[in-house]
Amino acid sequence: MKKSELPMGWSLEAADFINKCLQRKPANRIGLSGPAEVKSHIWFRGFSWKDLLEKKLEPPFIPTPRPPIQDKPHELDANEAMEKINLLRLEETQAQFKDYEYDLEQLRFDLKTQAIKHSQLSNQTMQTSQTLATQT
Repeated sequence: MKKSELPMGWSLEAADFINKCLQRKPANRIGLSGPAEVKSHIWFRGFSWKDLLEKKLEPPFIPTPRPPIQDKPHELDANEAMEKINLLRLEETQAQFKDYEYDLEQLRFDLKTQAIKHSQLSNQTMQTSQTLATQT
């Protein structure tokens, strides 16, 4: 999301958080390294996670209750099923997913690589902190 596309009332920090959540490749999304990565994002600065867990926060929005959705039977006859399958095979439909990928082995590799990088970065940060502490 570009700065010029920000909805009214959104901060740059909020847009940055949303952008990090909406990355196409799961390995690039915020939270890959765990919930601490999400909690430490600048948009949540000053947010009391303890109060959230203890249910002490008032919700900023309470939706109006609606009647429950009535489930329809999910049975399709053979003609309806073939029609839906044929719609999925259309080039226009497939084109909507052209930039998306799902390769389980690649995803596992990316996750391992990210975990290794995160571990190395954490170690470097810890070493830097220790070095700075000993210098003061």
